[in-house]
Amino acid sequence: MRYSGLTITVREGVHVSQLWRADLDRFRAGDELLDVDRFEKLAGFYYRQGRIDIEGEPSIGKKAANFGRAVLRHVATAGKKVPESVRRERITICRGCELYNKAKGTCRHPRCGCVMQRKVRWASTDCPIGLWGRFYEGEK
Repeated sequence: MRYSGLTITVREGVHVSQLWRADLDRFRAGDELLDVDRFEKLAGFYYRQGRIDIEGEPSIGKKAANFGRAVLRHVATAGKKVPESVRRERITICRGCELYNKAKGTCRHPRCGCVMQRKVRWASTDCPIGLWGRFYEGEK
Protein backbone atom coordinates (compact mmCIF):
# COMPACT_ATOMS: atom_id res chain seq x y z
CA MET A 1 0.00 0.00 0.00
CA ARG A 2 1.32 3.46 -0.83
CA TYR A 3 0.89 4.74 2.75
CA SER A 4 2.42 1.93 4.74
CA GLY A 5 3.91 3.29 7.93
CA LEU A 6 1.39 6.14 8.34
CA THR A 7 -1.28 6.39 10.99
CA ILE A 8 -4.00 9.04 10.69
CA THR A 9 -6.38 9.70 13.58
CA VAL A 10 -9.26 12.14 13.91
CA ARG A 11 -9.05 14.16 17.11
CA GLU A 12 -11.80 13.68 19.66
CA GLY A 13 -14.83 15.94 19.28
CA VAL A 14 -13.97 17.48 15.90
CA HIS A 15 -15.94 17.38 12.66
CA VAL A 16 -14.66 15.94 9.40
CA SER A 17 -16.91 15.27 6.42
CA GLN A 18 -18.66 11.91 6.11
CA LEU A 19 -17.09 11.47 2.66
CA TRP A 20 -13.59 11.93 4.11
CA ARG A 21 -14.38 9.57 7.02
CA ALA A 22 -15.32 6.95 4.42
CA ASP A 23 -12.04 7.67 2.60
CA LEU A 24 -10.17 7.31 5.91
CA ASP A 25 -11.75 3.88 6.40
CA ARG A 26 -10.67 2.94 2.87
CA PHE A 27 -7.16 4.25 3.63
CA ARG A 28 -6.97 2.11 6.77
CA ALA A 29 -8.21 -0.95 4.87
CA GLY A 30 -5.65 -0.47 2.08
CA ASP A 31 -8.36 -0.02 -0.56
CA GLU A 32 -6.75 0.55 -3.97
CA LEU A 33 -9.90 2.35 -5.22
CA LEU A 34 -9.37 5.25 -2.79
CA ASP A 35 -9.54 8.67 -4.51
CA VAL A 36 -6.01 9.57 -3.42
CA ASP A 37 -6.02 13.19 -4.63
CA ARG A 38 -9.20 14.07 -2.73
CA PHE A 39 -8.01 12.18 0.36
CA GLU A 40 -4.60 13.92 0.41
CA LYS A 41 -6.03 17.42 -0.13
CA LEU A 42 -8.52 17.07 2.69
CA ALA A 43 -5.95 15.40 4.97
CA GLY A 44 -3.72 18.47 4.54
CA PHE A 45 -6.67 20.81 5.17
CA TYR A 46 -7.78 18.94 8.29
CA TYR A 47 -4.21 18.69 9.58
CA ARG A 48 -3.66 22.48 9.24
CA GLN A 49 -6.88 23.02 11.20
CA GLY A 50 -5.77 20.64 13.96
CA ARG A 51 -8.59 18.16 13.28
CA ILE A 52 -6.36 15.14 12.57
CA ASP A 53 -2.98 13.77 13.61
CA ILE A 54 -0.57 12.09 11.21
CA GLU A 55 2.13 9.78 12.55
CA GLY A 56 4.81 7.82 10.76
CA GLU A 57 6.31 8.48 7.35
CA PRO A 58 5.43 7.62 3.75
CA SER A 59 6.98 4.41 2.44
CA ILE A 60 10.25 4.61 0.51
CA GLY A 61 8.33 3.92 -2.72
CA LYS A 62 5.91 6.77 -2.04
CA LYS A 63 8.79 9.10 -1.17
CA ALA A 64 10.54 8.18 -4.42
CA ALA A 65 7.38 8.81 -6.47
CA ASN A 66 6.77 12.17 -4.76
CA PHE A 67 10.38 13.23 -5.24
CA GLY A 68 10.28 12.10 -8.87
CA ARG A 69 7.28 14.38 -9.50
CA ALA A 70 9.11 17.26 -7.80
CA VAL A 71 12.19 16.66 -9.99
CA LEU A 72 10.06 16.64 -13.16
CA ARG A 73 8.45 19.97 -12.18
CA HIS A 74 11.90 21.37 -11.37
CA VAL A 75 13.30 20.30 -14.75
CA ALA A 76 10.19 21.62 -16.54
CA THR A 77 10.89 25.06 -15.06
CA ALA A 78 14.50 24.97 -16.29
CA GLY A 79 15.79 24.28 -12.78
CA LYS A 80 14.80 27.67 -11.38
CA LYS A 81 15.75 28.22 -7.77
CA VAL A 82 14.42 30.62 -5.17
CA PRO A 83 16.43 33.54 -3.74
CA GLU A 84 18.41 32.69 -0.60
CA SER A 85 16.02 34.70 1.60
CA VAL A 86 13.06 32.59 0.38
CA ARG A 87 15.02 29.37 0.94
CA ARG A 88 15.79 30.40 4.53
CA GLU A 89 12.18 31.37 5.17
CA ARG A 90 10.89 28.06 3.77
CA ILE A 91 13.27 25.87 5.79
CA THR A 92 12.47 27.82 8.96
CA ILE A 93 8.76 27.17 8.38
CA CYS A 94 9.44 23.47 7.76
CA ARG A 95 11.53 23.10 10.90
CA GLY A 96 8.67 24.56 12.95
CA CYS A 97 6.11 22.12 11.51
CA GLU A 98 4.98 19.03 13.44
CA LEU A 99 5.44 16.93 10.30
CA TYR A 100 9.14 17.79 9.98
CA ASN A 101 11.43 14.90 10.93
CA LYS A 102 14.34 16.73 12.55
CA ALA A 103 16.59 13.65 12.64
CA LYS A 104 16.26 13.04 8.88
CA GLY A 105 15.48 16.56 7.66
CA THR A 106 12.41 15.24 5.83
CA CYS A 107 8.69 15.95 5.70
CA ARG A 108 6.41 13.16 6.96
CA HIS A 109 3.31 14.24 4.99
CA PRO A 110 1.89 11.52 2.64
CA ARG A 111 2.32 13.81 -0.40
CA CYS A 112 5.92 14.64 0.45
CA GLY A 113 8.61 12.73 2.33
CA CYS A 114 11.24 14.84 0.59
CA VAL A 115 14.60 16.00 1.93
CA MET A 116 13.68 19.57 2.72
CA GLN A 117 17.14 21.14 2.31
CA ARG A 118 16.83 20.33 -1.40
CA LYS A 119 13.10 20.88 -1.92
CA VAL A 120 13.00 24.37 -0.39
CA ARG A 121 15.52 25.60 -3.00
CA TRP A 122 13.34 24.79 -6.00
CA ALA A 123 10.92 27.46 -7.26
CA SER A 124 8.51 24.83 -8.63
CA THR A 125 7.81 23.13 -5.28
CA ASP A 126 5.25 23.83 -2.59
CA CYS A 127 4.37 22.62 0.90
CA PRO A 128 1.77 19.81 0.86
CA ILE A 129 -0.21 21.47 3.67
CA GLY A 130 0.05 24.98 2.22
CA LEU A 131 2.56 26.59 4.59
CA TRP A 132 4.51 27.94 1.59
CA GLY A 133 3.81 27.92 -2.13
CA ARG A 134 5.57 27.85 -5.47
CA PHE A 135 7.79 30.82 -6.21
CA TYR A 136 7.22 32.97 -9.26
CA GLU A 137 9.69 35.53 -10.60
CA GLY A 138 9.02 38.99 -9.28
CA GLU A 139 8.01 37.75 -5.82
CA LYS A 140 10.05 38.64 -2.76
